[in-house]
Amino acid sequence: MEATSGGPRTCRGTADTFTVMTQSLNTSAPLLMSISVHCSRPCLKRQLIDLLAEGYDPEHLDIVQPGVNVEDWYCGRTDCGCIYKLTVSLLDEGQEIITEFKPDEVTLDPDCDDCSWRKVSHTFTDYGPGLRFISFEHGGQDTKYWQGWFGVRVTGSSVTVDL
Repeated sequence: MEATSGGPRTCRGTADTFTVMTQSLNTSAPLLMSISVHCSRPCLKRQLIDLLAEGYDPEHLDIVQPGVNVEDWYCGRTDCGCIYKLTVSLLDEGQEIITEFKPDEVTLDPDCDDCSWRKVSHTFTDYGPGLRFISFEHGGQDTKYWQGWFGVRVTGSSVTVDL
């Protein structure tokens, strides 16, 4: 079972801090055409997944503690540096953090970094009882503060729960 709807998505930042565009991907990344592009101001998009609303049994979550798999793809432009951030949190019924995956912030500089698509992934296991929500938050900004959407591109985000 894959948790995909997850309720509303929220963005911390102003309405002009990200846009959605389509682009042909020449990469090993999943062929997904919707790409979120972030601008010079920090913007983090967050989605909260309610596992009980998605049909997961609380007893199964507590006893089995199924693996929770997270994946995201990101890249920069060849003319402007960017910052990429990701935080995925497993939450209890009060939305308190049980555990989280928060890799180091990535700064891509087109003068010295490959600007091709990169994948980040993580699997949560043995996290203890109480899992009821998953918070997925990612985003970033550009490093030159140019007007427009020159920041990090993100796509192919997924959260799956093993049965």
